[in-house]
Amino acid sequence: MRRVQFYGVGAGKGGTHSIAKMFSRRFRARHEPQAPQLIDKAIDWRGGRISETEMVGWLRAHEREMALAVDAAGVNPQMIDLLRQAFPDARSCCPSAIAMRGRIPG
Repeated sequence: MRRVQFYGVGAGKGGTHSIAKMFSRRFRARHEPQAPQLIDKAIDWRGGRISETEMVGWLRAHEREMALAVDAAGVNPQMIDLLRQAFPDARSCCPSAIAMRGRIPG
């Protein structure tokens, strides 16, 4: 069993590559793992071609196959509620939001 299950959540140029790289020396971490398949499934779910239950099941199967400690992807924000439903003990962060905090005066 993994000690960590973490999702980097951000749009393009939002820091997801940095999150994966930062953790990759110590944990099994990937940036945009199996992106084409994930994007296709997300489009099917958003388009109503597969149900929320089917999408959660696919996410769980994808997770078992990849066995990552850190999954950082630009498509993750589109599915954050499903990721939370599928993996209630997992943690996530949005690196661009963290970076912006440092720039806000006050």
